[in-house]
Amino acid sequence: MGIELPQGKALEILNSLNFEVKEEKDLIRVSPPSYRPDIEMDYDLIEEIARLWGYGRILTEVPKAGIAPEGRDERLKLLSQVKTLMRTSGFNEAINYSFMSADALELLGIPEGDRRRRALPLKNPLRKEASLLRTTLIPSLLDNFTRNFFRGRRDICMFELSRVFEAGTARNDNPENELPVERLRLGGIYYRERFYALYKEQAGDFYMAKGAVESLFSEFKLTGYSFTPSGEPFLHEGKSADIHMGSRRIGFIGALSPLVIERLDIKPKADVVVFELDMDGLLWALPRKVSYEPAPKFPPIERDIAIVLDEGIKAGDVIALIRAYPSGFIEEVSVFDLYTGAAIGAGKKSLAFNIRYRAKDRTLQAEEVEAVHQGLIKRLIEKTDGEIRGGQ
Repeated sequence: MGIELPQGKALEILNSLNFEVKEEKDLIRVSPPSYRPDIEMDYDLIEEIARLWGYGRILTEVPKAGIAPEGRDERLKLLSQVKTLMRTSGFNEAINYSFMSADALELLGIPEGDRRRRALPLKNPLRKEASLLRTTLIPSLLDNFTRNFFRGRRDICMFELSRVFEAGTARNDNPENELPVERLRLGGIYYRERFYALYKEQAGDFYMAKGAVESLFSEFKLTGYSFTPSGEPFLHEGKSADIHMGSRRIGFIGALSPLVIERLDIKPKADVVVFELDMDGLLWALPRKVSYEPAPKFPPIERDIAIVLDEGIKAGDVIALIRAYPSGFIEEVSVFDLYTGAAIGAGKKSLAFNIRYRAKDRTLQAEEVEAVHQGLIKRLIEKTDGEIRGGQ
């Protein structure tokens, strides 16, 4: 009834109704008289007690139920954080249907045998342009881009975090039981025309989009990623890269090739840069524990190296060699110059690196840094078969 009623009073009410009442150790047995067939359950007895006690003496009170919020799923929190970071980098979120057409794969030049050709057809598509489950987010983003471009927009930066679908393996050898393989992807498109302005952006469009991707990695404390030349058929050969996390390829980024631009029948005044990341692989690579170090107390010493190499040697491989050098003083390595030309010969390139040396427990002396630096130069020459430029 929602009120505290003395047990003796409840028994008194039941006895007054000619109910047979027997008190036992931890319960009360009640038998109603034969002329009360309506009394069947315990709540019938409660109703009788309340009726004779007086409904007016039972105060109205809103029931109280404690609702403890459940902890939000960690994966959903991470995905929400990804969206926030992309918006912070200047991208708007696009939400599309999970469909595409076969023509979309032809537009991108996806070759036969590519896994993205394993698209699942819909049994009852609403229209021809949406007859397949999409295997990549790029067609949807290109559709978003062209719609905005033909309406006069010249600053188009969008992302989509959604699933793609590939044909899976049939169960029980029955093709009708085949379930698609679902993969979570983060796709993006970056396009900004150059306007007359007091301050000019020095970085190219590819590097602006690449910076947004690297900001995402940095925010999640991801290390060990690298960029290598991409072989995607729809990307510009000289302005594209595959993204690796360790030895695992997790995506690509690059400007659309001139052929794709021609097929889209547009005339952009800047590069149209697209990227796609495997979010399942990215979330798998997230560090389970993040450790921090105090800010360094002692000053660094910097040295530069310019080395002439074969054109086929990647800057990332040279950086990996430098970082792997057995010295506890190498803190940071960065590329600051690339040169090709007649001065160094055909099939060669010059890469310049800045190396920062620092000790955690003391101030380094120039002599010991120089000894490590010369040893590093010797190692690089041995491993790359290159030569130092400028007599360093």
